[in-house]
Amino acid sequence: MRILIVNNPTTNTHDAEFRQMLKKVAGKWLPVEIHCLFPDQYNTPAIPNVTEFGLRIMEYNVQKIDYEGDVHLEAIHKLMRSGIIKCHHYKGETGTFVDIQYLSKL
Repeated sequence: MRILIVNNPTTNTHDAEFRQMLKKVAGKWLPVEIHCLFPDQYNTPAIPNVTEFGLRIMEYNVQKIDYEGDVHLEAIHKLMRSGIIKCHHYKGETGTFVDIQYLSKL
């Protein structure tokens, strides 16, 4: 899974270092760590020449999502974003989701 960052990302933090990191990734595709999924934010692994710890990118800074052909991941993530389920843990190697909680009926 990867995300395309908008050309002019914004943040409500006053952290100048974080703002600089966002500028460096503007308009770029970034990989997303899928072992922990959220409906409105994306965690990245370390990004060379930007951060050794990764970034938390909020939904409003994402222009596009590419599930890279993983239809199971795409389906679960879309259900999360629609508020039907809550699922934070995805086992990428086995394709198994854990901790799925249904918030409303399908």
